[in-house]
Amino acid sequence: MRRGIPDAGYERIRTSRRDFLKAMGAAAGYIGGAGALHAALGASDERRRPNIVVILVDDLGWGDLSCQGAEDMRTPHVDRLMAAGMRMDRFYANCPVCTPTRAALLTGRYPDMVGVPGVIRTHQADSWGYLKEEALLLPQMLKRVGYDTTIVGKWHL
Repeated sequence: MRRGIPDAGYERIRTSRRDFLKAMGAAAGYIGGAGALHAALGASDERRRPNIVVILVDDLGWGDLSCQGAEDMRTPHVDRLMAAGMRMDRFYANCPVCTPTRAALLTGRYPDMVGVPGVIRTHQADSWGYLKEEALLLPQMLKRVGYDTTIVGKWHL
């Protein structure tokens, strides 16, 4: 128990966002190699490939989920995801606004390094950059090893 919040069997991992993305890339490469081996042996790698779900929520406080100790809200679906998966809660937002934070999460780099120092908007006069075309994104790496990827919700990158 930490800060009065039960761990409920969650596995805690301390890592940086960059190390997480490096590990995801390595895992994607491993999965791809393992997939080729399973295909050669006649086994389907679909059963062995883990699902990867990344949830990024704007304006969500650390204690706003019941699995994080909130007593005034119930979030059973998120709680179930947390109980069945891996909990990593040592991250921070790279910027106080949404677009650069998304760019950092998806690239593993500082937002300025990929052309997103601020919010990207429709009109150039009011926009703070554009995601560089050469930026390598986590979904691109996952697609290379056979994953299907999608994004739901606000995007504007």
